Amino acid sequence: MAPSLLMGTDFKGITRSVLINGNDVSKRNWTVYSMPLEKGPDLGRHSEIVSLETDGDFRPSMFCVKFSTPNQKDTFLDPRGWGKGVAYLNGVNLGRYWPTEGPQVTLYTPGVYFNPTAPNTLCILELEAQKPDLTISFIKTPILQKPDSVDVF
Repeated sequence: MAPSLLMGTDFKGITRSVLINGNDVSKRNWTVYSMPLEKGPDLGRHSEIVSLETDGDFRPSMFCVKFSTPNQKDTFLDPRGWGKGVAYLNGVNLGRYWPTEGPQVTLYTPGVYFNPTAPNTLCILELEAQKPDLTISFIKTPILQKPDSVDVF
């Protein structure tokens, strides 16, 4: 199908009624708050997990870890196994990921974003997955589709 035929059909945001426990709450006065995602959180010297309180089983969470590496080569962040969210390296927004939907799986990470002489901080704002065994890695080649295997650093 030609892209021009799809114009006007790819709506974003809330496009239908909002239901909570079967009740339509669409007509209520809503307040929308933005969440600045241009820069990652400032953790100082600490690695931590920060979660938003919700009534359900899931909480959007910020997972952060400090690590050291002599690597300053361009690489790709591989978020397979995670849900969807936003990744930051040393406060730089690497982009949004949604490995099950794409279009790409990995996030390009320029080598200059790594600090070879001090700890690096990787933060993941995860909006869906809450799995205790999640891992993440940097890989040598991008995943633009879903291959069976990938070379890991």
